Amino acid sequence: VLHHLSKLKKTKSPGPGVIHRRILIEIKEIIAKPLSVKYQHSLDRGQLPDT
Repeated sequence: VLHHLSKLKKTKSPGPGVIHRRILIEIKEIIAKPLSVKYQHSLDRGQLPDT
């Protein structure tokens, strides 16, 4: 997750989540682990989270 967050380009427009890439890049060290846990949980259950 950290690797993919590091590869984001600051100049692109926000995606469907409406969080600007610049913010994601700046907080990548903080959010990488929680996102990894959330993604792994989704994979283990075979479901996407509601929110």
